[in-house]
Amino acid sequence: MNFEIEEVRKTSSKLSDMSDVEMSVSGYVGAGKDRHICVAFTRGREQVEISVPSYKITRKEGFSVDEIDLLLDYLRRNEAQIKEHASKINVMSAFMK
Repeated sequence: MNFEIEEVRKTSSKLSDMSDVEMSVSGYVGAGKDRHICVAFTRGREQVEISVPSYKITRKEGFSVDEIDLLLDYLRRNEAQIKEHASKINVMSAFMK
């Protein structure tokens, strides 16, 4: 799933190069208190992966601290929508396509 990142781009004029950032959302992973969603932001070879709802950064290659702060803010403000989308992802049916 690719959410619009325009809202993030408008947050800071310093981050105008965020126009080519793509966002991908996994289905739910794990069970119980370890259940989470992996959200990845990519821009060319740069990538940051963040676990929702803990907002733990699980992978970082290239994004600046300021950019990551904006992406974390974006995730927090859109958590309900991201969780709703993740709940509709069926990993096995997507894999079989």
